[in-house]
Amino acid sequence: VEQLDALLNNVSGSVPLHERFRALFTLKSIGDDRSVDAIAKGFADESALLKHELAYVLGQMKNTHALP
Repeated sequence: VEQLDALLNNVSGSVPLHERFRALFTLKSIGDDRSVDAIAKGFADESALLKHELAYVLGQMKNTHALP
């Protein structure tokens, strides 16, 4: 999960968006609380498209850890 977190939340621009999406969907497949935490960190990113996908994936996961 840590490596996927690093890929998803890379803001340096060195990781293409499609690779960040791949990390997101892999985290979704894992589905545990650590994955939810990694996905939630992504909301600090500037990309509206990424934020949309993050929200969509969290909804699909139905993990109550994502609730405030």
